[in-house]
Amino acid sequence: MAEHPEPLTMAVSVALLKRDPSSGAVTTVSGNEPLDLADDRLSTAVTAQVLDDATVLSAPDGVPEAVVHALQAAAVPAAFAAQPWLLHHRALVFENGRCVVGDRVLHYDEELGVYTDDDL
Repeated sequence: MAEHPEPLTMAVSVALLKRDPSSGAVTTVSGNEPLDLADDRLSTAVTAQVLDDATVLSAPDGVPEAVVHALQAAAVPAAFAAQPWLLHHRALVFENGRCVVGDRVLHYDEELGVYTDDDL
């Protein structure tokens, strides 16, 4: 009996962040320490928060391949590029629980994590 190879899984490491709609401040989804993605001098405490709120999005079993492709093509923020622990992470910045990636809308919920409209 011939074995069927497993489909290739594509993945990307992301930092889950949120933007306050009134102030524009960006924080990790579980933190309250503002961070500037353009500043290459993240404090140790903020770096630890970012790592705590990081995850890996994979396709096709987690999110659509188009989302992984779009995130892989996105630049690593300067704040992450200067940190060895964050060097390969992309930023997902959610506002009111939503983040647009390519032509898809991702949602974040503390209990459900990251999901797409297709998951509803």
